[in-house]
Amino acid sequence: MSMHCRLAKQLKMGLAYSLFSVLISCGGSGAGTTPPPTNQEDNGTDNEVVNRAPTISTFTSKYTENNFAVVFEWQVADIDNDALTCQLQTAMSAAKIEITQCQSLLNYTFTYSEVGVYNATLIVSDGQLETEKQITVNVVAPEPEFTLSQGQQADFDIYVKGGFNNWSNTDAMTFNNGIYVFEWSNPLSSQELKIASANWDKLNCGSFNLTTNGAAENATCSNAGNATINFDGLGTYRLGFSYQPDGQSQVQLLKSEPKPIDESGLGQAGTVSIHYLHSSLSYQGWGLHLWGEAIDQKLATSWQAPRLASRIEDDYAVYDVPIENANKVFNFIMHYDDFKSSDGDLAFTPATLGTHIWLVEGDNTLYTDEVSARNRFNTLVASLGKQSQFLDLSQISISNTQSSMPNDWTKSAQFAQVFVRAYQDSDGDGIGDIQGLISRLDYLQNNGVNGIWLMPMMESSDNDHGYATTDYRSIEQDYGSLDDFKALLTQAHQRGIAIVMDYVINHSSNDNPLFKDAMSSATNDKRDWYIIEQTKPQGWHLWGNDPWTQSPQGAYYSAFTSSMPDFDLTNPDVLAYHQSNLRFWLNLGVDGFRFDAVGVLVENGKDGLEDQAQNHQVMKALKDVILAYDNRYIVCESPSGFRDFANDNSCERAFNFSAGHDIIASVKAKALNQNLVNELTASNIDSMPLILANHDLFAGNRVWEQFSGDEEQYKLAAATYLLASANPFTYYGEEIGMAANNMQGDHSIRAPMSWTNNSTHAGFSSTTPFKTLASNSVTHNVDAAQSNTDSLLAFYRQLYQLRQQHSVIATGDLVVPSQAGDKVLVLVRSNNTEQVVILINYSDQQQAVNVNGLTQSAVATRLLGDGDNESTNSNGQLSTNIAAQSVVVFKVQNI
Repeated sequence: MSMHCRLAKQLKMGLAYSLFSVLISCGGSGAGTTPPPTNQEDNGTDNEVVNRAPTISTFTSKYTENNFAVVFEWQVADIDNDALTCQLQTAMSAAKIEITQCQSLLNYTFTYSEVGVYNATLIVSDGQLETEKQITVNVVAPEPEFTLSQGQQADFDIYVKGGFNNWSNTDAMTFNNGIYVFEWSNPLSSQELKIASANWDKLNCGSFNLTTNGAAENATCSNAGNATINFDGLGTYRLGFSYQPDGQSQVQLLKSEPKPIDESGLGQAGTVSIHYLHSSLSYQGWGLHLWGEAIDQKLATSWQAPRLASRIEDDYAVYDVPIENANKVFNFIMHYDDFKSSDGDLAFTPATLGTHIWLVEGDNTLYTDEVSARNRFNTLVASLGKQSQFLDLSQISISNTQSSMPNDWTKSAQFAQVFVRAYQDSDGDGIGDIQGLISRLDYLQNNGVNGIWLMPMMESSDNDHGYATTDYRSIEQDYGSLDDFKALLTQAHQRGIAIVMDYVINHSSNDNPLFKDAMSSATNDKRDWYIIEQTKPQGWHLWGNDPWTQSPQGAYYSAFTSSMPDFDLTNPDVLAYHQSNLRFWLNLGVDGFRFDAVGVLVENGKDGLEDQAQNHQVMKALKDVILAYDNRYIVCESPSGFRDFANDNSCERAFNFSAGHDIIASVKAKALNQNLVNELTASNIDSMPLILANHDLFAGNRVWEQFSGDEEQYKLAAATYLLASANPFTYYGEEIGMAANNMQGDHSIRAPMSWTNNSTHAGFSSTTPFKTLASNSVTHNVDAAQSNTDSLLAFYRQLYQLRQQHSVIATGDLVVPSQAGDKVLVLVRSNNTEQVVILINYSDQQQAVNVNGLTQSAVATRLLGDGDNESTNSNGQLSTNIAAQSVVVFKVQNI
């Protein structure tokens, strides 16, 4: 709110006395100050009575249910007991409403013509001096009512199924006054769904297309297809269903606007004013997401319904927020839809920092004075559209194609996936870094690893996983310098370990200078580097979410989150930029790349968001760049279409996400399932590296959690993927049975590495780490594992060593004699000189196994597992017994 007073006419006083009088009158009632004398001698010539300005102690508005009617209420007074008149201006451009005797007439009802946010002003005058006060009025539409014909209550429950990909029986409709109703709050995108009974047998309705607040429509309840509902912005949506047993049911979708909050009586500790500066100087849609103990909790906002600006003052939007405790924390985020003004949550204590805060677009700094904020804003405006000039965008040519790795290392490489931030801290800041990783290379070498997949190493804005890239040719500052990275390459190569980098091709950070330039203007030359429209397209949904984010400068597409906008990879300039980035790292000696999210590289309208043919063209263009260098490795991530990427016309290799889940399931079931057999017998199995888990929960929780700590089953799963895959990838900590931590989501599986039993830092750092430790770090750590010959680590090392000594396990032709339902998985790898037979008994009982098609009358030397050597018979059959939950490996060779 704002209040000021104006001098209605020039008072006949000396200058100094006149200024003093006006300052006192502008202070309101003058409480706590000494008023000036009522008579004053001015050089002995004039005596004049001093007039004090009237005061406005309250000015509020109340929303009514009568369409757009708003009741304005006030309390005004005058210390000189002058008669007062008021003027009410209901909007900045509206004519003023004259109100006489406003000391006794304390309210006025005004009806607005339409929904909107208005600045209303009350001006009170005693005939000479005026005082005014301004408030914000949020006029919303009245609650819409269903026009459905009354239906009947069924003798079974009715559900909404399919909304946001939820086809289970969890979204039950509620029956009231002849209508079944289901409610959503602020949904993000259009949805396909059905209205049905629990088992679909008694009711199955669909084939309707609803728009917000449209007329009632008939629902088809026989041989119906999916229905579509189209949401229109933020609000509360009610889906109404009028059930008719004869099949003549109706549906309707209504939207309710949020009601304004009654703030009367709030502000016991004053008001915080956030002054916001945005380069567009347009603040429509910008709002504060509020929470924290400084405010009354009814002022806490949802993300979808932020607090709007109280007023526009010069080129600022000002957000006035009543506070109840200035010594508590005031938390907020300035945002426009899902687009944040700056990354991160903002917080301060009003008693410490003050109640007037200035905030500038793209800056997390909370300024306490306007001058500093204005200087920062001027710098921002001067740089608009020019920020990418500070990036290295030069075209990179090949300068060194040689490899530091042995020839054909890629065919049998066994990888560790390392999250540098969580691996080893070398400088005591609680964050893992490159020097920390270098100090652990001997450990990885002793494990038998000869390749490391590094999760993103480039400069990013997320300060965590690294997939929000801000500079593709710089090392993340938290991790070290480019010189540190070069040292890592040297040290790893000296140990015969390759370094494969994660490359985020699909998207960048919204803090990337390229994206900032793209969003600065519709005519900026980087605008077409991203997927941007002036207004948000409707009807798009990917994985249950709307992939479009509306911002003041246009709507942009992002498959994952609004903080990671997608590149337009059909633009040749964008593709060439990424090809040059790859050469930059390859010229330094990097041994290859893992490409992130390749299934969503190219979009073809709202119905073509995944697995498009152009994705393979993009990857082939990148692969050709990489294979111009000697002895390099490529692998891609595409959870839904990995088989198509694992060929020479695309990515060459792609992780097999299905097999990992099927291995876990088969071990738990104590018998092979058909899916696992299918995956292992795929013609390009050796182009699809196997994993049990990685940094994303969709790939699987920590293996410890998946087996509830059962180490025998854990070993069976490990043996399966390590011995069946040409290039297995082990997630850091998996080899010691490292568990998840107590955090939520993906954070739970990205805990600091457990090196020791120290309960504070587990040997990862000398201080408290950036994330919570694994829940079993005290018992399952490297120190403990290395001193236990029966540990998981000892078993993993045994398997890695076996693969190193017998390359046929990775490179030989694979035959899988096993069938679904078998208790023992049988794998046979062979080349021109040797055969290896791998037997993994998933059951809890000894099993007799016969393996056919081997070299006749040959010795079967036991490479792994207890027992004596065996031999094949004259028909080439190997017959043996394998103990419960055990692994046996034989090498078959001529006598």
